[in-house]
Amino acid sequence: MMLIHNQMEYKVDFTKSFVNSLIIESPLILRSFVKDLSEQVSGGEGGFVLSESHLKELDISKKVELIINPIIEIEHAKRFSSKILSSIKEIAVNETNYLKTSELQTTLLQYAALLSHELISPVSYSDEVDVMAILKVFNFSLDLDDLSVIENIVTYITALNTYLGTSVFIFINLKDFILKEELIYLAENIKSLNSNLLLIESGVNNYFIDDEKYCIIDTDLCEIFREGNQ
Repeated sequence: MMLIHNQMEYKVDFTKSFVNSLIIESPLILRSFVKDLSEQVSGGEGGFVLSESHLKELDISKKVELIINPIIEIEHAKRFSSKILSSIKEIAVNETNYLKTSELQTTLLQYAALLSHELISPVSYSDEVDVMAILKVFNFSLDLDDLSVIENIVTYITALNTYLGTSVFIFINLKDFILKEELIYLAENIKSLNSNLLLIESGVNNYFIDDEKYCIIDTDLCEIFREGNQ
């Protein structure tokens, strides 16, 4: 998988190095790149092209997640609500849990009958209990209450990969927020998802990790390629 931009000679090749970094010293170029990514992730147009091979271009809006603010909050969980509920429903009616789910439906119908008999006026009610309606009562949601910023990031990207099929995660200035050890931990988790990580940074003042391949685009728009802790 490869990511290129029409204003950049460097090709981000995810097949050759797991952690890729673009260090863009020009605020104008950085702003332009982030703007393009933001628009393309939302389904718009821009200068980036993501390809699986030279012949197959991939839809950036379906494959890429751009994370500008790494502080993942509860609101992010709303993206997965319906997907999580559908997954839980599949579990509820699978071979292992089908009998328990059926017993619960029967118990609820019996309870409805009990309540209706307590009324003076006759009432009617549905004799079918929808499994999805039962599950919605529990308000299942992605748990993002961890106090650790890095753990919430890992939870979030895992959900993106599992439920939405996202396979490329791009962070802006992430090294300003997390430690070197935390970045290594994040990289290992993304690797376990068979996904790819791209860091876009505004300067070279931060650390580098092993197996990190990076391109520095200086203020004169010269591109310097380096690997690891060089």
